[in-house]
Amino acid sequence: MKKSHDRDYFYKYVTADVAKNILNTLKVRCSSPVLFNDPFDSQIEIWHNAESKEDFIKKSTKIICNVLQPLLKNRDTEQNHQFVYNEILKDKDFVDQRYVAFEKIYKSVNELICSLLKEDRIFCVSETNDNLLMWAHYTDNHKGAVIKLKCIPEKDTALCVAKPVLYSTNMPLLKVEELFNSPQQISRKILDEILFTKSLDWQHENEWRVILMKQQDGCDFDMRGIFEEELDTIYLGCRISESDKKDIAEIVRTKRKNVRIFCARKNDHEFKLDFEEL
Repeated sequence: MKKSHDRDYFYKYVTADVAKNILNTLKVRCSSPVLFNDPFDSQIEIWHNAESKEDFIKKSTKIICNVLQPLLKNRDTEQNHQFVYNEILKDKDFVDQRYVAFEKIYKSVNELICSLLKEDRIFCVSETNDNLLMWAHYTDNHKGAVIKLKCIPEKDTALCVAKPVLYSTNMPLLKVEELFNSPQQISRKILDEILFTKSLDWQHENEWRVILMKQQDGCDFDMRGIFEEELDTIYLGCRISESDKKDIAEIVRTKRKNVRIFCARKNDHEFKLDFEEL
């Protein structure tokens, strides 16, 4: 597999128990997007840009006129738009019917999104291993670990097709104009815009994601296997217990001898972590 990006490594923040489980079983947990801790993440109720019935008709009219423009004698695009728009508005019943149909389409699209999200699983990783907020949020207040995972094109590993999350102030928008696209194009937008868009408040995570489709082989849907070669390094939190440190070191010594172990400690002068190899 050819990588879709230029990164060689990603980092996974986990608790000590999860770290031990990954090292022991070579399996990682993939999350359902509807269960993320951020209620705005993978927003399943998309919004549209039609501010009113009239605005919907105006936007739709522009699309139709643009398509028909080569067939029209009058090449004044804006004049054609306005003429058709005014004529359509004269038929109130038609406008009401079209807007009701339009709202039904959006409802069905939202239902489709919801069903797709329930079927998908997402594996989330980060570009960095030293973010203090992420150590606090995802490693049980620095008592867990960060695992460095390697992208291996030769083994067709999932991280080779990871994509970066876009951080934005606005929720994903499906424009009126895009309803004229094919279902495949709409589905592509659903994946790209909804599953890869988060609030700017989360941009410190530098997150990348892999979307995993449901398997039909009877395997545990939430757990996915990884290759031993993907495990590169494990960084232990500065507050990890001595028992967890000992357990992880023993697993590496007996099962994962190629994995390097570093332990985090607080820097003496800056708000940052330093890592020392065990």
